[in-house]
Amino acid sequence: MKKRIQNAAPARYDETPSYRRFSTTFAPLALTAVLILVYTLTIFIDSPLSVSSKILEMLPILEGRIEFLEKVGGYSEIGYVAAVMVGLIMVPLLVAINAFFYWRLVLVPRKNMSVNLITLAIIANGFIVFGVLVWIVFVSVPHLYDPSKAGLRVVLFWPIFPALASGVIYLVAEMAFRALIGLLKFILPHGDSSG
Repeated sequence: MKKRIQNAAPARYDETPSYRRFSTTFAPLALTAVLILVYTLTIFIDSPLSVSSKILEMLPILEGRIEFLEKVGGYSEIGYVAAVMVGLIMVPLLVAINAFFYWRLVLVPRKNMSVNLITLAIIANGFIVFGVLVWIVFVSVPHLYDPSKAGLRVVLFWPIFPALASGVIYLVAEMAFRALIGLLKFILPHGDSSG
């Protein structure tokens, strides 16, 4: 069963030796780039209110969280806004980079593994898990917050939140890439079915 699930992976990092080299290099570099961008952008945002209003035009669902962080004050709102901005830019960019190298290193030489119905289940489960993760990290609003008893909620504030958000941004980009490839492989099947 384990082998069947591994073979059903939408886009395995080791489908070819060259893609494996790319994947093992790209992952830490991409995560580091997102992390640096979020923290750097936090330094350069002078007015979180103007940036927040632009973000709310695109994503009104984030209004409650932004209002909550305005009340908290400090760098927490700026770090949150920076993370959302970086996520909006970097998720599509990371998906595109990963897709380009997957195409070049796996699809062009026609070495991609075929997929099956288990692949669709993996993609659906991924969307559910990452949907909940994004909701918790970016959308949900802590209704009861006592700064003297922050507990695990401390991850929602500066200086920890940008690191958490960076990790989630990278993971969402990976999930989006794998879902895209898995669905395309399912719709347009070709490749090696031996796994």
